Order: sequence, then structure tokens, then C-alpha cells
Amino acid sequence: MAQSPGGISKDKRKRTLLEILTRWGKLNFDQISQHMESSLELDVNKARRTLYRDLEELVTEGIISESRFSPDGSPIAEYDQTLNKNTICYWHLANHDHAPSGAGIIETHGGQLVTSQRIKQHIRVNLGSREAQLPNGKISIYFSLGNDFISIEMDQEQLPYTVIFARMPNQTDLPIPFADIEKQFGKRLVLLALAVPAISTLKFPDRIGHCHLTFNSAGSFSIEDQKSTNGTRIANLDPSAAKERIKKTSVTGSSTLTSAYFENLEKQAPWIDLKAKQQEKSNLPALISISTSFQALVF
Repeated sequence: MAQSPGGISKDKRKRTLLEILTRWGKLNFDQISQHMESSLELDVNKARRTLYRDLEELVTEGIISESRFSPDGSPIAEYDQTLNKNTICYWHLANHDHAPSGAGIIETHGGQLVTSQRIKQHIRVNLGSREAQLPNGKISIYFSLGNDFISIEMDQEQLPYTVIFARMPNQTDLPIPFADIEKQFGKRLVLLALAVPAISTLKFPDRIGHCHLTFNSAGSFSIEDQKSTNGTRIANLDPSAAKERIKKTSVTGSSTLTSAYFENLEKQAPWIDLKAKQQEKSNLPALISISTSFQALVF
């Protein structure tokens, strides 16, 4: 009887694969391999074929799905192994077609991150920043959920983006089909639905979340409050101070963006209280305050 690679059973490998995809969302094989190595101390070089078979079985069982892309990043609707060569493959949980890489981090806190298909592969969720330095060529939104310091990174080359902040009314389903929201805002949409009571929920069509952020060019954005219950405030930040704070909190990916830090930032620039349905333009970096319990830093 053939021995399992590393003495790890198929059942344990498949359970670990599902745990990884649940937490990190859509991943390619190299990304999955890195997580498997750290989780199981598995030599992926020796277990490469075995992992591919495990993934194929999970796809066949309907537990996970795979998405194929051509070398230029174009999605392949109907994959044919004989016709489509040198494709890029990503795996994700079934029925998570609109979830970008790392979306599982937000789901562990009772929220969802849902994006339009055409921009999904250009968005990633991380615990803090992946590197000691701020990522280049990215627009990043930093915020805290529990003890996790989270960043959402969006490729600047794929501008424009529309980002909606909203409250997640429960931990399972959005109250409005995402396709209906796309009809109003277009197919370059990022919906960040969080289980944070201070954030206003989705009430279609009168109020689509708490506030909207629109990124049309690098270095600036516009923000609009959606008649939210707690209101929205914004303040421009000193770039060096914002960078220093992000670097410190990114070391472990576990910190908060609250309390004394925001009190100090308030002294740097005056807050602007947004009027409902009135768009305000701002340079980056900027601090967005929805209430004393939730703030986000946009860089």
C-alpha cells in the first residue's frame, strides 16, 4: 500500500485545503502550496501531483470551483485542455465566484467582500501589508476587525473602482443580489459588507450602504455619505505619519486603528463632516471615520 506524502492522510490534506480556501479565498497553486507547507509541514515538491489530485477531487465533488485565465489575464468561460494552453488556474470555494483572494479573512469576522468579476483578480485582502514597505502600484484600505489589522489592496492599473461600505445584516447572505447593485454602479464594484453595528446597512434602492468611495485616478478619490445613521467624516493625513503607523501595525498583522492613534491624527487635520448625498473630493492618504468604533485609512 502506497504511503501518503509526509505520512499525512488524504482526508487531512483535503480538510486543510478547505480551511485554507475558506480563510484566504481564491488562490493559485503556488499560494496554496505555501499555506499547505506552513500548515502541515508538507514537502510540496514531493507532493505536487498528490495536491493536484486532491484539488481535482474537491472540484468533482462540487465543494470547490476552479477559474481559468489566459496568460494575459482574460477569463476562460469554457476551458478545453486541448485548446487552452499555458492557462492560469485559481481555486476557490463553490458559490464564491465574486470573492477575491483573501476574502475569507473578512468572512471570519462575519462580513463579506464581494467584487465584480472583471476586477476580482486585481484585488487582494491581507493581514496588514505583505511587505515591510507599502506595496507599490496599489490603492490600499486599512482597517481593524477584532484584533486583526486588515488591508484591501487594489491595482492602480485597473482604475476606476467604486467601493461601498455597508453593514452585513447576517453572516450568510447579502440582502440584495450583487447583480442588482452592479446594474446601478457598474461592473468595477467592490462591496465591503461588515458586521459592524455603527455602519448603515443596504436598503435598496433608497440607501446603498453607509458611504461610497470612487477611485478614478491615483492619488485622490471622492466619497459620498448615503444618508447614513451615524454620518461620515473624512480628514487628510500627513503621508509620512500614515506610512509609519501602517508599517508598525503590519509587522504582525494584529493591531488596532483606534483610541489614541486617531486622537493624535485628529490634531493633524480638521475633520470634514459629509452632508448626505454630497460628494467630497480628497487626496490620499485620508482617514474615514464612520463612528468611534470604526475607522479606515485609505492610502
